[in-house]
Amino acid sequence: MNADLKELGIIAVADILAVAFLSGWGLAKKKIRFRVPASTELVVISIVGGIATWEMYVAWPLDLLRANGLLAMVIIPVMLFSVKRTSIPKQEPGQKNLLKDHASPQPILLPQVSPQSSVAQRPCIYVFRPDPRRSAEEAFYQDGALQEKGFIDAEKQANTEGLHPKLEVKYHAMDKSDTDEVLIDSMKTYYRDEYATYFIMTMSSMARRVRDRFVEWHNHCVSNGERIPILIVTVASAPDLTVASALPHPSVGIIRWYVRSQEESQLIALYLRWKHDVQQAAVFWEHDWYGAHGKDEFRDRFISPSLAGRCLGDFPVTADNAKSKVTEFLRKLAAHPESTGVLVVGYGNTLSKTVAELIAQKFSGLIACTSTLTGPEWQPISKDADRRIATVLPRLKNPQNVLAGQDRDVVYFFAKSTLYRVIKLTAEDSNTETFLERWRKGAHTSHLIEEYLADGDTIIQLDVVDRPEYWR
Repeated sequence: MNADLKELGIIAVADILAVAFLSGWGLAKKKIRFRVPASTELVVISIVGGIATWEMYVAWPLDLLRANGLLAMVIIPVMLFSVKRTSIPKQEPGQKNLLKDHASPQPILLPQVSPQSSVAQRPCIYVFRPDPRRSAEEAFYQDGALQEKGFIDAEKQANTEGLHPKLEVKYHAMDKSDTDEVLIDSMKTYYRDEYATYFIMTMSSMARRVRDRFVEWHNHCVSNGERIPILIVTVASAPDLTVASALPHPSVGIIRWYVRSQEESQLIALYLRWKHDVQQAAVFWEHDWYGAHGKDEFRDRFISPSLAGRCLGDFPVTADNAKSKVTEFLRKLAAHPESTGVLVVGYGNTLSKTVAELIAQKFSGLIACTSTLTGPEWQPISKDADRRIATVLPRLKNPQNVLAGQDRDVVYFFAKSTLYRVIKLTAEDSNTETFLERWRKGAHTSHLIEEYLADGDTIIQLDVVDRPEYWR
């Protein structure tokens, strides 16, 4: 009986080993990499072979169980030699494996590289824009859908020109209600898990929301010798989106490249007051950071002592209340029938419906719009008032040239041009410490007349266009 128990124990051990290796085989079939050292294989095979040989020559009456144990002994070496070994490259000191198993919820382990290494393993540019899949909801997301076209075409252009970018482009869909904490935490996650270093962000309200926390993060990275994040802001006009600091990082890591409200709204005020002798003006403005500052810049310039205009009122407007706001404005106008113009500061359906209502309700004065009017989707369907509508476009270095085709759409143009410019500069050198200097030096490749400020902001010269063939 003791001998029977002895053999039963041996068979049980063999079965356990067989099950373990069968499980290993199942993992291998799922392409999960593992490696058993050759020395361990040799020891296991020797032990298994010895046990199997001993079983074959010891005449115990437990034939069925003995056959089962023998089968287990055969399975083990077969499994060992059938598992496809994966070659593991020699690792540099301090590095970890980079595992990418999209079916696994485990966090990605990143290569540990020098903070400013130019040979980082496929770092990326992350583009933060409004979720383009929600364009049916409101103006914020409609802007995102238009931006998306520009960003995608920038990637196509880079590929067509064979730039071989060092940085992959990835996208983050913003919700209008995202807080500064949500946005910055997303950036830090991409920075840590996907080696994101360059971030492009659109929309004035979102860029202003993250500004202070991004500066804090940027300064922390500089102080601790870590990889330095850079934020490039575009399709965002409001003031105060960048921050000045001391050299050698004057911009504190934030660059803005887009038509600014300061130049746009003030130029329109000059145009209405001086060219057309408009005595009073009203402003319809998108109820967000962009709209509020566009309205303020226009009003302050229009009523300044040098222009001495009068403000008839300002009306926060949405696509839903455009009709009632225009009606309210016309009632005020009836009591003050002087020469009147309006400025519409908006985008998406807010812009298009406000202009459409001004035309439909028979406003006969000049209608000026911010540069967003150049988006074809946001222009009024009716062309009856085209000769009374004006907007602004970037001034080109060659006065004989104008933005043509899709590039005439300012939102599309800057989305495409900003991403393309970042791809081109980082393809040459992805080091963020020298990016600001290289960004400024790269201005010669731009067709625009632009001036770079010490805080990372950009002044782009503009022209008023009041002929529909230039803005439609």
